[in-house]
This record gives sequence, structure tokens and C-alpha cells, in this order.
Amino acid sequence: MEDTWWGKLIDHLDGYLLVNNSWSGSRVSYDPDSDIFEGSAGCSNERTSALHINNVYPDVIIVYMGTNDWGFGVPLKESIFGKKGESTFATAYETMLVKLKHNYPGAEIWCVSLNCTYMSADSSFVFPRMVNDVEIDKFNKEIHSLCKFYECRYIDTASTGLRYDSIDGTHPNKRGMMELAEAIIRLTDRL
Repeated sequence: MEDTWWGKLIDHLDGYLLVNNSWSGSRVSYDPDSDIFEGSAGCSNERTSALHINNVYPDVIIVYMGTNDWGFGVPLKESIFGKKGESTFATAYETMLVKLKHNYPGAEIWCVSLNCTYMSADSSFVFPRMVNDVEIDKFNKEIHSLCKFYECRYIDTASTGLRYDSIDGTHPNKRGMMELAEAIIRLTDRL
């Protein structure tokens, strides 16, 4: 944990980890016609109600989700599935925030912007700022708007120009973890 960006942030804040509820490959959204487990979605009841242990509840909930939604072409607001609801990113993110606020009314919710990456191990890699005709910045604008509306803190690392080193163009390596941690710590120190 001490090598992760969130472990470094928790340490900087003199806090402790209550629950790590991250799931590899998960999205905020959920398409009911897919074979992906519904409970893995960030907007699911399973994810939004499992952030406490017995009667110990979080003071701060850190949300860093949406990269997989953007990367896999989940529609921002209009559903390609011909349905409304959790199959669009904006609705799913809003659903997630509403459930987190309801389940943990005493917690601050901090949402981290989606970020660009680089690969020090592959200098030919170019981060695709647009996937399926949607720029990553549009997802960040939606996250920011929802944070504002629901009175959550938006940690806008993207506006700092952050690019973190990654293993595969998405997942941070050791240097990337440090770069993410430093950017988030700088911004949270101003909160």
C-alpha cells in the first residue's frame, strides 16, 4: 500500500485505510446486456455501500474512476444501448455520488480527474486524448460538474498538465504512482 498513490496520500494526511474497494477493469457504468458482473460497477449498491467496517465509517472517500468508461467507449450522456440509466457515464457517475452521499453522509467525497499518461519504457507511445470521438476532457468536465452540484471536492490533476508514467498506457508504474501522489497531495493541501 505504501507504494501506491493513494497509500502515499493517506500517509500524507496522517490517515489510515479503512477499505480499498478498487476493482481491476471496473467502470462506473453498467450495461445490463453485458456479461460483466453488475456489482463491479462503481454505481452499484455493492460498491457504494461497502466502504465501512462494522460501525466504523470513512471520513473521506476518494474516487478515481472513469478511465475504463472513457477507454471502452461508454457514452458520456447518450446511450449506444438505446437505454437510459447506468449505461451512460454521466448518469452512472451521478448515481454513484448520490448513493455515496446517502450511505456515508458524514464523509467528504473527493473525486480525482482522469489523467493522461506516458510510458518511459516505450517512447513511441502517444496517449490518445480522444477515444471513440470523445475527448477525455469531456469526461473530466462532467465529473467536475457533478462534483460541484453534489458538493464533492474535485481534485483537478488534469488541469496541472499531469501525465504519469504507466506500465501499459493506463496503469501507473512506481514512478507514475509517485507522480500521481505528488500532484494529488499538492492539490489537496490547498483544500
